[in-house]
Amino acid sequence: TLDGGVTTVRDAGGAPLGFKLALERGLIPGPRTLISVLFLSQTGGHGDSTLPTGVRLSFGIPIGCVPEWPECICDGPDEVYRAARSMLRAGADFIKMMTTGGVMSPTDEPGATQFTREEIAIMVHEAHAHGKTSMSHAQGTQGIRNAVECGVESIEHGVYLDEATAAEMVRRGIFLVPTLQAPLAVLRREEETPGSVLPQSLRKTREVLDVHSAAVRMAVDMGVKVAMGTDSGVGKHGANAEELRLLTENGMTPMQAIVAATKTASECVQMAGDIGTLEAGKLADLLVVDGDPLSDISVLEDRSKLLMIMQGGRAHKDLITS
Repeated sequence: TLDGGVTTVRDAGGAPLGFKLALERGLIPGPRTLISVLFLSQTGGHGDSTLPTGVRLSFGIPIGCVPEWPECICDGPDEVYRAARSMLRAGADFIKMMTTGGVMSPTDEPGATQFTREEIAIMVHEAHAHGKTSMSHAQGTQGIRNAVECGVESIEHGVYLDEATAAEMVRRGIFLVPTLQAPLAVLRREEETPGSVLPQSLRKTREVLDVHSAAVRMAVDMGVKVAMGTDSGVGKHGANAEELRLLTENGMTPMQAIVAATKTASECVQMAGDIGTLEAGKLADLLVVDGDPLSDISVLEDRSKLLMIMQGGRAHKDLITS
């Protein structure tokens, strides 16, 4: 991911605190990382990977085998309080919740509404109590609306976003992270490895493509704050820059897409004081590119065109002086 020119990421489920610390201490090279540890889901919700057989895996790993992962399935106020607090204890920088069904989950639909407003409000409250924010996987219209009205700071995907909720997002200053790359990555995965994607997930992916695109265009036109994000992990890590091109194909100018990936994204992750723009006193993350992304934004997808990748004032890659 760092080789692809991305110097900071927000990991929305899976990376434990130890991984973040390894990056911070320079044990491995990688982007500056903010984590949710895991995501909170209701029983049978988008984050519940339990199959009808009773087998429950997460990222291909039995849940109980990773001690850094607290229990993430919760139902009702008491369980939601405990789960949110457990994620924060485990080192979460923000709370990630699933307020709708999704494409890749085995037993629900993208339009399904998940978690009650009371449950969502508890997660938002616990995040705020620790000076942190929350984000919601939200694809269905009502689930998006519930998250917005309960104070969730960013909406991921927003497939069935409607105009009324988009207007409310503008009023409240809530971010939309469209992840246009995600459904395309699902189709590529199946093409490369037939049978690797559940049949129901392929069906859902094809059903959301056009409506997702239309929702992003509407949001851009209405002035919703759009931050770039990719849902990497669904697709291949390191190909993040493709999202910039997809944003330009769905209503943004190249400069708007770049701002979405820098200034707006830094605001979304509460790091605008350190990164996102080139200003004195900030952490000096920058790219030197052989080409003009304002004329052809796809140049950022070509790693050979990234002549310098600087992170925190240090060159991770430097083809200029080497």
